[in-house]
Amino acid sequence: MQSSNSVLSFYFDMLFVYDIQHVKDSFIGNSTLQANGYSYLQDHNYYLKDEMVEDNGTMPVFVTEIIGKDDFLERLITFENRSIYNLVESSVASLEELEEKKEFLNSLYDDFKILFRRVSNTISDSIELVEDSLTELLRDLKEKNINIIGSHAVFSNLHKDIGASYFRCLESLKPSFFGKLFEVTCSIGLIDEIEVYKEDFVEAFTCPKPQELSTKVKFIVQAGVVAHYFEAIKPFFHNFTNSTMELSDIFRNSSSKPYSANGIQKSKSLSKGKHLEIKTTIDLQINKLKKQFIK
Repeated sequence: MQSSNSVLSFYFDMLFVYDIQHVKDSFIGNSTLQANGYSYLQDHNYYLKDEMVEDNGTMPVFVTEIIGKDDFLERLITFENRSIYNLVESSVASLEELEEKKEFLNSLYDDFKILFRRVSNTISDSIELVEDSLTELLRDLKEKNINIIGSHAVFSNLHKDIGASYFRCLESLKPSFFGKLFEVTCSIGLIDEIEVYKEDFVEAFTCPKPQELSTKVKFIVQAGVVAHYFEAIKPFFHNFTNSTMELSDIFRNSSSKPYSANGIQKSKSLSKGKHLEIKTTIDLQINKLKKQFIK
């Protein structure tokens, strides 16, 4: 049986041992593409694969696939994810006892949590691709093994059913949106990324019962600024209102006290004409997210 760490070695190597650029640079002579039947054509600088899809007895029909450097990483991750999924499936099937299966999957999901945390601290123009692909792999494995492991902390990174979350997130939002929102919220200085972990921030916005979460999202700026931020991000949700924010019991002010609906509205009114610089920054950053994620 494979250990959970070795199953995810592709991601651990990419995010801990080397880096994403190192993987991109492995384009020429890549063993994964070659193992999947692709041949590298040096004169054209791309991989090619001819595959017969139909043979009616007289004229076979072939489909030609080409992988260039631009789409290399995405295609490579697709192949690696397929391999990881099959490896996990065979590893689970090889275990006879239910407790052994649970132990293996729990260890695997723990490793996913480590990878997601590493992703949140990795800077790369391809990090969204890596995060989305890692999320899709986790989602597939969760669905396949839901009868063995139905709950794990790392599942907070999954957003397949975000429309059913407490705040009813827009169904069209990609998983990477919540990571981006976390980064923007930290960069503006609304929360302290040392005090609020990314996965806790994401879970606060996407889980069905934020009232039950032990970790809260604490803001470290004036209430009027936070009220402006809350108003700015409402378009990403169907049910993000002052009342639902209060009832969620998930948000805290700099004194660790929960926000009330009346308090949010009052702070918004009293801060008109104040804190204009940071409010403008909030609007600029959130508008960028709207253009990127709201279709």
